[in-house]
Amino acid sequence: MGKSIFVSFDIDGTLVICEGSLKEHQEAFKEAVTELFGECDVPEKFLNHSIDGWMDKRILAAMITKAGFDANEDNLNLAMQKTEEIYVMKAKSSSKIPPGVERVLSVLSNIPNIEIGVASGNLPGIAWRKLELAGVAKYFTKRIGGFGVVIDRKDAIKASQRMAESIHSQSFDLYVHVGDTPNDVDAAHRANATAVAVRTGRVNYESFPEPSLVLNNLEEGFQAFMDLIINKE
Repeated sequence: MGKSIFVSFDIDGTLVICEGSLKEHQEAFKEAVTELFGECDVPEKFLNHSIDGWMDKRILAAMITKAGFDANEDNLNLAMQKTEEIYVMKAKSSSKIPPGVERVLSVLSNIPNIEIGVASGNLPGIAWRKLELAGVAKYFTKRIGGFGVVIDRKDAIKASQRMAESIHSQSFDLYVHVGDTPNDVDAAHRANATAVAVRTGRVNYESFPEPSLVLNNLEEGFQAFMDLIINKE
């Protein structure tokens, strides 16, 4: 058996291409904050700027503050719980899967010395629901993940790593994180993970922080990705 490896994946733009699910996610924010703190719009319209790459907790903190309330932990916990409940109850859209994603997940989930998980800005219930609707949750049998209950994406990656370590009662020889934004790559570096960037998200970034393996998608880059994962010389 080779080295033990843990691979975490971002969700939006990486494992799924968010179209209908993104709209449903935005509407869940709007509905939750409106119910708890007063009338508002979807996050980007309400906040009047992009939230690309933000964690769900950070989005809700900004919305609560703009609504005129204190974004303390009690209010944030209420808003996160309500947003999850609304999304899980109402979400119906089945997101598209970027090229190569299902192939990679199928291969990795069948290699004994490799474990996979997610590290996402989504809240837990939203994350798993998106993957269920996309048909790829089945590959994450242990439900290992770190989520948008933190402000810093690095902390979601670290939480996913710690959960994998706890389940396996060991640390891993190699940690890898796959994402579609420079924020994902930067967070991977700060979580001491090897960074893989895929150009499958909403924004086609020209460059990513180095060092990183940059792929158009996991189909075109399948061999390069697998060479990295199995640590070939």
